[in-house]
Amino acid sequence: MRSSILLVPLLLAQALWLLAPGLLAGLLLAGRDRIPAHLVVPVAGLVGCVSGYAVLWAFFGAHRLGNVAVAGFAAAALVSAAWIGVRPTLRAALLRLDVAAPLGLMLLLTLGYSAITFSCTAGPGAGSVNAFCHLNGFTGDNILPQIFADNIHHGDPRTVTWDWQGSDRPPLQSGVQLLQAPLTESASWRIISYEVLTVLLQAMWLPALWGLFRALKVSTHTFAVVAAGCACTGLFFFNSVFTWPKLLPAALVVLTCGVWFFDRREPRPNQPNHWSWAIGGLAAGAAMVAHSGVVFTLVPIVVALLLPRHRPAWTSLGVAAVAALVMFAPWQAYQRLYDPPGDRLLKMHLAGIPNPDERSLGELLRSQYGGTGGTGALANKTANLTTVLGAQHVQYHLLGTGRTSVLRDEEFRYLSLCFGVFTLGWLVLITRRGRQRVREAADPDRLRLVFGIAGASLLVWILVMYGPSTTHLHQGSYATMLLLFAGGGVLFSVLPKWVVRVGVTLQAAYWALIWVAAVWKGHQLHWGFVAVSLVASAAFAAALFRLRRGFWLRRGVRLRRGEVSAAVSARPAVAPETTSAP
Repeated sequence: MRSSILLVPLLLAQALWLLAPGLLAGLLLAGRDRIPAHLVVPVAGLVGCVSGYAVLWAFFGAHRLGNVAVAGFAAAALVSAAWIGVRPTLRAALLRLDVAAPLGLMLLLTLGYSAITFSCTAGPGAGSVNAFCHLNGFTGDNILPQIFADNIHHGDPRTVTWDWQGSDRPPLQSGVQLLQAPLTESASWRIISYEVLTVLLQAMWLPALWGLFRALKVSTHTFAVVAAGCACTGLFFFNSVFTWPKLLPAALVVLTCGVWFFDRREPRPNQPNHWSWAIGGLAAGAAMVAHSGVVFTLVPIVVALLLPRHRPAWTSLGVAAVAALVMFAPWQAYQRLYDPPGDRLLKMHLAGIPNPDERSLGELLRSQYGGTGGTGALANKTANLTTVLGAQHVQYHLLGTGRTSVLRDEEFRYLSLCFGVFTLGWLVLITRRGRQRVREAADPDRLRLVFGIAGASLLVWILVMYGPSTTHLHQGSYATMLLLFAGGGVLFSVLPKWVVRVGVTLQAAYWALIWVAAVWKGHQLHWGFVAVSLVASAAFAAALFRLRRGFWLRRGVRLRRGEVSAAVSARPAVAPETTSAP
């Protein structure tokens, strides 16, 4: 395994390779007021994902074409980074709060999570990604994208892995791996580079959360509290290092919400900004080819978009639909025409068939629901609801044995048990004063929309999954979870200050004990990576503390703690300052 000394430069190189073209594009769009500055980093992640998707199809066409595409995107990354570096306006825009803060926090989170992962192996060394303690003994789902990328790279995309066809799993993460093929396909670097890159992809949830909170007009103090709470929960930590991927599409869906509902930019009244609709459509399509579970969240988003209050011009909807199809249609064609049927997951979850046969999804649905009848279907949906709430007596184990492994698994599976201290936030809704404080902390209409989309998504999920008991969190949409954590975090942040401070401290201590130390116990530790994980965690905490105190909310302006919330809430639902570009 590579030395821990190389982890930081490796992360920076891979982040530049992935994000630099998108950062340039985002800064230019923000400078022309086509997107708000707080969406620059999420848009940069989207551009990197789209680039990886293009590289995947290039390799599918011909290996030489794929290599040319990789070289072209690598050159684009270097040129973009140089362009930002030499242009003073772009360099200044990059260093402003709404860009530098989410970008820096995402890199620190990726470094910390990766170092924690690399700090412990089940044996003396790491011959594969799943030799690390936090990845060992679960499933192989996290390496299926890696295997599919390898097969594409070697010219054998239809190779069956275990009993999965390549077309059974969405390909976006495989494409991003191929974007950096000189590292991820190298025998010397493939283990560490694949994990660092894919953790970086999952960590996009943090810039997405930043953008959502800026749209909700909450203070940097609230963001810091919620980001700390999320980072120290098992759901975000485990699903960031065990890279299915599920958090990546969650971040893309939240970006879709931002540009479609909260941050539309209209150059002139009643003149649609097609950039917003195209970006939202690309993000929605990219989310579907990252992990199709987010469809449960996209359904209520589309329904809300068609309501009179949110409905845009039909031309805008057309632009969004075309952009989504650009991402989604090629994969659908691949599944149906090149490596059919590609619908195993649909049959497993929607029709309740563990080992699907050759019958179509429609035939299986008619057979299953016809066999159980209305009473059986109702019983299944009731079991789905009780599963979400954790009302089961079955104990599973996650990452080891003993009571701590049961605790980890309960957080991983059940909605009612995953929120940690954020669960206390619901108490503020009991009193009138508490509800008033929530209205002061965030835009109430937008916060209600967040909860409405999340609640409708849960309802769709419970009803559509065949059942019984098929609604463990990892079988649904993590976009819903990100929205619920965002809303629940806002509620938690308005509790008395001492409760918030003690709660976040206890959450961090619980996470360090149950999700890190208890998993490391009894295994081979690599102390260089342990040191990096401690430094990165401390730096992440210090950065959040700086935001919590409201430092440098605007350039050259340091607001005192009592002024931060008022300064943010008084602003419109855009970035605190717009970037400018030539």
